[in-house]
Amino acid sequence: MEKLFSIESEKAVLCCIIKNSKYTKLAINTIEEKDFKCKKNLVVFLTLKQLIIRGRKIDIPVILEELANSKDIKVDVKYITNIYNYNCSISNFLDYIKVIKKYSFLRMISENLREINNNINIGEVNREQIYSKLTKCISYLKKPSGVISTGIRKQVKNIYKYITSKNKPTVYKTGFYKLDKILAGILPGELVIVAGRPATGKTSFCINILNYNSIVKKNTVFFFSLEMSATQLLIKLVGLISTIDTKLINNKKLNRKEIYKIIKVLDIIRKSDIYISDCIFTSTIDIYNYVISRKVPIKKNIIIIDYIQLIKITSIGGNRNIEISEISSYLKNISKELDTPIILISQLNRQVEQRINKTPILSDLRESGSLEQDADKVIFLSRDYFSNNKSENIKVIVGKNRNGPTGSVELKFIKKYNTFVDV
Repeated sequence: MEKLFSIESEKAVLCCIIKNSKYTKLAINTIEEKDFKCKKNLVVFLTLKQLIIRGRKIDIPVILEELANSKDIKVDVKYITNIYNYNCSISNFLDYIKVIKKYSFLRMISENLREINNNINIGEVNREQIYSKLTKCISYLKKPSGVISTGIRKQVKNIYKYITSKNKPTVYKTGFYKLDKILAGILPGELVIVAGRPATGKTSFCINILNYNSIVKKNTVFFFSLEMSATQLLIKLVGLISTIDTKLINNKKLNRKEIYKIIKVLDIIRKSDIYISDCIFTSTIDIYNYVISRKVPIKKNIIIIDYIQLIKITSIGGNRNIEISEISSYLKNISKELDTPIILISQLNRQVEQRINKTPILSDLRESGSLEQDADKVIFLSRDYFSNNKSENIKVIVGKNRNGPTGSVELKFIKKYNTFVDV
């Protein structure tokens, strides 16, 4: 097997940093610890990095003084002198970095594939972990090769174009004016959590978002219904659009006028870009494959999942909280890769039921893996009591908003139509 390192290039990089101060900032902003295979070269690089950060002049005596205080692998005068006198050309500095970056990348690919192969050989086949490792490899492959020395300039240029462009940014909305004002829209690649106690209308709330984005805004919506069947979900959507009591639809107690109205609504739904999957054994990989095979690049797409605790993971005998953490992390990666927002329904932990004040807070998500950390936005649905009234007000709390303020609004929930409306 070909060696996946170049000690010569590592020494050449260190030699250039020591001899030419103009490359110091580029070096510490470009080179990472994992780029060095040789431990001694890594220790020298970290020493140089500390000196650069502190604004110290770099020469052999200063380097040796710093190394003397290091508890890492000992590097002597002879080794530093060897680096300083190394036969290299400063004009080739960027080429040396490209070489060590290339080998660092190959080592990462090799290590991930080795781990996958080992897990398969011992029978520990975890589809989500394999997907995560392969996605990591693919994401590296997509990156431009070599050194991006003008990375910050490119980002500044992109922001300038964004600000000065007359094109409107891609923003998704819930369809509720006051709530959208707080959220400042849902951006592509964001993970949005919708959580609440049982029977607070989480699914109905997301069906309203489905209706607004698909029927009103003509976006493509993928709805993964892991709790109820596609038929049940469609009945709720029909009731919402037609303003016909869903109980009448379920019991087929409809007059001719209502039947005609439902037929028209069904035709509207048929022409929309709504994809509903109600497979109960759905994993994150299944979600990714389902969307990628149907996603239209030129259209705005949004994914809704009901709900995270029902998503399957293939590991055996694992801790469920750790599994939920893995799932939320995978879903966040999927939303970023597909540049598509994911709205994810979640249950709360049981501690909320033991409190006198049952208004949900962010800590109620913490036992559900890393949902709070992975989410860009967290929306809680809350009501103080449960009743059989035809309608009631639901408090909608924005508990986390990475790109804006938090706050709360009230929406009226009309049960028989499965409809939320602004108060």
